[in-house]
Amino acid sequence: MQNRNLTRRAFYVTAATAFASIHAFGNTKPKTRVFILSGQSNCGGAGNGDLLPTPLRAKDPQALLFSKYTANRWQPLAPYKRTAEKFGIEKEGFGPELGFGREMRKAFPDDSICIIKQSSGGTSVVAWDKNHGTEEYTALMKEAGHIGSAKKDKPPQYPVLLKTIQDALALLDQPCEISGFLWFQAEADAKTERLASQWSGRVVTLLDNLAEDVGFSSAVPLMVMDSHFPSKNLQDKPHGEQIVPALLDYAQSGAAFGADELQKKAGLESLSANEFMSAFQAVTGRGSGFFDQADRISKMKRDIRKMAAERPKTAVIDVDDLPTYEGVHFTTAGQVEIGKRLAFAYKKSGAL
Repeated sequence: MQNRNLTRRAFYVTAATAFASIHAFGNTKPKTRVFILSGQSNCGGAGNGDLLPTPLRAKDPQALLFSKYTANRWQPLAPYKRTAEKFGIEKEGFGPELGFGREMRKAFPDDSICIIKQSSGGTSVVAWDKNHGTEEYTALMKEAGHIGSAKKDKPPQYPVLLKTIQDALALLDQPCEISGFLWFQAEADAKTERLASQWSGRVVTLLDNLAEDVGFSSAVPLMVMDSHFPSKNLQDKPHGEQIVPALLDYAQSGAAFGADELQKKAGLESLSANEFMSAFQAVTGRGSGFFDQADRISKMKRDIRKMAAERPKTAVIDVDDLPTYEGVHFTTAGQVEIGKRLAFAYKKSGAL
């Protein structure tokens, strides 16, 4: 199940680049393209299917999803049965796979797009370590709060993901190729310096391990959701029109910053420190502890972009500008846009 050689390309997908149109490619022969999508809760997704327009709800027999949400069966790609009271999802939900699958069908109309999804909410990338019986694994899982906490204990996720992929491929009754790996997880690794410093390297190692165990080329395109600041980005709050753009500037640059630097960038030096923090909390929904976490998130941003610049066919998907419910989980519109940015990234990777 080897993939074609692809041209060297690494880049950063922002709102501006993703708005570019995705044109259909002509293939010499139809393909079945299989994508592996994994990560934590934003991978599972909190998009509300009831809010989607009819075209996005329609089932396409050439776009399929395999996940726990489809009872571990291949089903036409569409919103699936899910309830999430805190997000107001009463009937059907979806994640980044929906927008991605739809856009990929537009780009490759002769091909079948098959997405294998496995997710575990609130989970560090450490949980996807193939060597999950080591002392280092146990220590890092404790550091992430995944061991020793009855509420947040997390089992190893690598065996779950591997079995999900193997089961999905076994049930796919047609020749196929693994065409890409999509990783949507970052938030849980911003908890400590050590977790944050290992995050980008662990993502690549996970892909390498899966390639070896499943039997596909580790040189497939890799698309990673960028780590993002946990901010509500409420521009309608006092000084929101200054604070949000300043935060987004830091999100794109990856530069480290503190409250003083953000206040200056926002042009709000006339406010006292207390006045600025009051405005900041109203706009972001976060207090002063935000800045310690933001320092680790900024490092994760720099590390993942450095990795993308060095690794062929790798893209980092910018998400800081997208709408969320509470600063972390992306809304219906946010999930649809993420899918579009993923598809744009794949197109630009040179994978034909």
